[in-house]
Amino acid sequence: MKKFFKILASITTIIFIATVIVFIMNGKFWQITPWIAHNRPQGVMGWSFCTIIVLWIIALIIPKKRK
Repeated sequence: MKKFFKILASITTIIFIATVIVFIMNGKFWQITPWIAHNRPQGVMGWSFCTIIVLWIIALIIPKKRK
């Protein structure tokens, strides 16, 4: 289960970074901000960012399987 969450968090992080790079290259980065405002996620990028944080926390908290 730990490995699944690490892979899921990694893939989500890569997709998020790629999306940000595409927005920067197209000159539309400021259209997707603010990501977090008034202590809440705003828009797709804000929710994606929060999802990444939650997935990484879960991946780090879950104990390894014992044989």
